[in-house]
Amino acid sequence: MATNPNQISIFVYDKLRTYSGVTRHTNRISPEVIDEASTKFPYIVYGIRNNQPTNTKSGTSRMDTVTVVLKIVGDSYSILSELSDACRQALDYRDDLPEGISKLYFQLRDMSMMMTLSQMVFMF
Repeated sequence: MATNPNQISIFVYDKLRTYSGVTRHTNRISPEVIDEASTKFPYIVYGIRNNQPTNTKSGTSRMDTVTVVLKIVGDSYSILSELSDACRQALDYRDDLPEGISKLYFQLRDMSMMMTLSQMVFMF
């Protein structure tokens, strides 16, 4: 069964906005776009970056690989470290997955820092 990216986006949003480890630090969670100039730190922006089917000769894809990217931005390294751990706990290896999704796991790929004129911003 092909994976619906919108279904995954809704699932990610629901899990992040209801997990206490995330909401302890922020309720500013947005798919794809957020007004960075007027949004207070910390915040999370997430998006679907690819939806790659496993091609078969006999029919539609039975397993897709979907990449979800979380951009966690804030002005405190310690809060962002806690927030990235909370995001992982909220999403990693869930048993309550939507129909058609068999596995969901979280992998931290990179961490970067961005300097602005007035503050240091960390992104996980």
